[in-house]
Order: sequence, then structure tokens, then C-alpha cells
Amino acid sequence: MSMTGVDDIARDVFARSASALAVPPPADLLAAAPAEETGDTDRDDFWFLWEGAAPFLANARVGAPVSDADRDLWAGWLTWAIAVLDDWDADWDDVGRDLDVALALLDLTQRARPDWEFVPATVADNAGLRETVEARLRAASKQVAVVNFYSRSLLAYRPDLPDPKGETGWKEIVATLNRLEIIAPAGQRALARLAWRLWPDGLAALCDDDGDVLGATALAEALAPAHAFALGARCRTPLQGFAAILAYTELRTPLEPDAQQELEALLVTFARDPAVWRGWMAALNRYPVRHPRLQAPLGRALSRSSKEAFLAWLSVIELRPLRLADALQPVDQRGDASTCLKAFSDTAAAEVRAAGWRAVWARWSAWDFDRRDGMMKVHGSDIDLGVVGYALEVMRNEELDTAIATEAANLNQVFAQRWPSVIALITAANLVQSRLQPLAHARTLKTTSNQLELATGRYSFDDPELTWRLKRAGCE
Repeated sequence: MSMTGVDDIARDVFARSASALAVPPPADLLAAAPAEETGDTDRDDFWFLWEGAAPFLANARVGAPVSDADRDLWAGWLTWAIAVLDDWDADWDDVGRDLDVALALLDLTQRARPDWEFVPATVADNAGLRETVEARLRAASKQVAVVNFYSRSLLAYRPDLPDPKGETGWKEIVATLNRLEIIAPAGQRALARLAWRLWPDGLAALCDDDGDVLGATALAEALAPAHAFALGARCRTPLQGFAAILAYTELRTPLEPDAQQELEALLVTFARDPAVWRGWMAALNRYPVRHPRLQAPLGRALSRSSKEAFLAWLSVIELRPLRLADALQPVDQRGDASTCLKAFSDTAAAEVRAAGWRAVWARWSAWDFDRRDGMMKVHGSDIDLGVVGYALEVMRNEELDTAIATEAANLNQVFAQRWPSVIALITAANLVQSRLQPLAHARTLKTTSNQLELATGRYSFDDPELTWRLKRAGCE
């Protein structure tokens, strides 16, 4: 189906609805179940139920032309739906299905645009509608069902999720949610989008009062990424923002620019709370590659946050030796800590950037590339870009030359020692060669572009005797 085609048709239909007479859908359709009641988040079942009485929906679905007469009929249905929202009273429980169908019809029409921009802002003045929507959202939060991801069995109870305080609480939430599939109750998606369109502050207040992990997750997934992040930033409590990050940062496809901006604003907001921020980083950024969509907005947020926020981000990363082939991949193809550091470098003020590079250098210098496990190859690391930044922007030329000379001396010392095995010798030599890589690359950058970037090739010591010793020892 052509999403753009449906979007264009919807715009035309809404334009026609300004002068169209309200036409209620047939009575049998008012009895049809909205899509969420079938568990079909793509709304295919809902399309099927409505196509028989509304041929224009079938045509729109497959991208076929929709005649003027059918567009006028559709506009009449939408005029009816808007009238339902305008006239709704919280006491009209006996015609609750009208509201369900009106919301489902609006949701269906904007299938390609989940922002509900076509709902008139004047509907926000309907206090009865707001009361009904918020009451239903409260109820929906408690009705979220979960399926065990591994056994596919429906849990008969809501899992006992911890109060998300401290690193342990946030990590346990992630561990639990990773085992579950969230099933939103009937109509929650449409209700959530309407509430965000008309009463964003009220929706945020509702989230703060609820404090339910499963409800927050279902609500985040009901909104477009930009709106889910913006809602999280409006909330006083961090749970809704955390749920939005979990929902939308694990995929590798990039977020739209507006979503990236909202995510950055959300991160900046909660970076001001040290306890929450450290918990978020421990739960989301121990292995940055698991949340590739998070990295660029996170780097920009760190450039606008405190030094303590940067240190908390850096301290929780589980450093691991990277195969050199992986470490030499361009930043825009990695989606890991290097992506975060590149965004940080591009946006941070000079003094903020230098402080960040010093922290990265201290962490990297104290790390031994997990040499206890053996290093049969030369490796890189997740934070090499920060090491290059330190050597390029903080070290003076003579300091960098001295650091490289020191690594050459360390390698000579390796060959001057007796080792219990060849593996131990190769490990020690490759550790020194691994430490050389970002330093040598920074020296190259100082004489060429002077712009921060990752290496694209391996560096060796400028010493034929060391090269011969490495080859003789069987080192890479």
C-alpha cells in the first residue's frame, strides 16, 4: 500500500469535510470491533471489516484511485466523527461505541500520519470528552496484557516490576520487559493520540499519577517516536521517558530529525537528576551498540549537560576489545559509543569537549584490553574516538610524540622479558600495538585534516627491528 497515497487522500478528504454534511457510518459498522480488540496493530482486520460497506477504503488501501463521490462520502463520515468529539458528554455511556468508532475512523484515516493533526484544536474545549478520554486511558493502563516472549503464553498476572530507583531497579525493568510482549487494550492507541493532540500536559499528569511500567510502555508505543519522547520530557517522573527510549532506540534505522531533537531534549532534562541519569545509563548504555538510535542524540545531550553526566555515561560502559576490522568502520555505520562521541564532539564547546576527552583518556589508559583472556590479534575499543580526540586536541605535539615513543619502548621491553608461553608474549605485544593505534592516528590527523575521525587502516611502529621481532614472534 502506498502510504503517501493514503496521506494525500486523507488531506483532500479533510479539506472536503469542512463543507460536508455529517453522514454516520452504517449501523452494522458501528457494531464492528476497533482494530486493537483483534490484536492487529496494523489495522488489517479493521480495514477488512469496513471495506464491504465503504469501497473507498479498499481502494485507498491498495493505492487505487478514489472517486470524488467516494471522497465526499468519506468526508461525511469524518464530519460525523468530529461532531462526535465536539458533542461528546462524559455521561453518554449508552453510546460509547459511537466514540470508539469515531476515534477508530480518525486513526484509520491517518494511518500514514500518527500525529492526529487533522483533529481540530477546538475539540480540546470539550470537558466531557477530556474526562472520558482520561478515564479510559487510566483504565487501559491497568488492562495492559503481556505475553511471555519465549513461551508465547499469556501471563495470568501482571509481573511484579520493581520500583525504578537506582541502577538495579532500572536494569531489572529492562530485563523483565525484554521477556515480554506488550498487548495494549482496545482503543488505547487512538485514545493516546487524541489525548496527546489536545491535552499533552494532562496526559503527562496522568502518566505521573499512574507510575505503571507496563502502562507507560504501551502508551509510548502508541505514539509516534517524536511525541513519545516529548511526552516523557513533560512528565515529572522519569518512567514515561525511559519507556519511550526503550521502545524506539533499539532498531538500527535512523530516527527522523524531529524525533532526534525530542529525544535529545528528553535526555538533557533527566541528565540534571544524577540518580536517575546513572540508572538510565546503567540500564541503556552498558553496551551502547544495543541502542544505536540513542547514540547521536545522547552525544548531543552530553554536550549540553554537566561533567558529572558525562562521567556517569562513561563509567557504566562495558569496555570490550573490538576486532580491528570492526573498530575501523566509519562512525556512521557503527551505532555505538563512537557515534555518541562524534555527536558530542560536533556540538560541545571547546572546554566541554576537552574535559570529555580527558575523562575518556583516563578510562582507556587504565584498561588493559582484557588481556587476561589472551590477545592473539590487535584490537580497538568502543571509545577510541575519544582517545583520538584527547591526543589530537589536548596533547601537545611533543607530548604525543613522547607517548608513541613510550609505547615503542614498552614493546622493546616485552621482547626483553621471558614469558611462560608464546601466547603470553603475543598477548603482551598486541596490547602495546593496540594502544598505539589511536595515538598514531591522532599524529597523522595533526599533520593532515586536523579533524576528528576514526582510522581507516592499521598503524605500525616506525622501527624495522620491532617489525622484525613482531613477525618472528608470530604476532599479527
